[in-house]
Amino acid sequence: MKNNKEIFVFIGGQNILKGVFDSHNIKFLENMYKHDVIKHKLVLLTFICNEELSNSEQKKLEVKKKLMCQIAEKYKFQLDFYQVKGRTIKDLFVSSNEIFDFILEKGATKVTIWSHNYLKTFMALKGKIC
Repeated sequence: MKNNKEIFVFIGGQNILKGVFDSHNIKFLENMYKHDVIKHKLVLLTFICNEELSNSEQKKLEVKKKLMCQIAEKYKFQLDFYQVKGRTIKDLFVSSNEIFDFILEKGATKVTIWSHNYLKTFMALKGKIC
């Protein structure tokens, strides 16, 4: 039987610890499912966040991840997270390679990529070209 796995890669452009992440990423993703724009059963959501976090920042990160997992449960899709550690060129190349390794590991037959800004679009294009 042929694998028919579709992956939606949501490349967010906001720092997850900032409030704008909630409206530009969380709410946007929820609305994509709420209005039947996408129906993928697997979503990889990327977010920007420093590696070293204070206790309060770690708690904030976990609250937002939990909220997104509740959305995934409600709309019945699997949600994986990928942390982009910064906005440098090196971070973009490393992240692009790791995201596309994830896609290959999952055996995707179709990949849909949504990018919130130009830098993240570069990550997506780099992976599609290489």
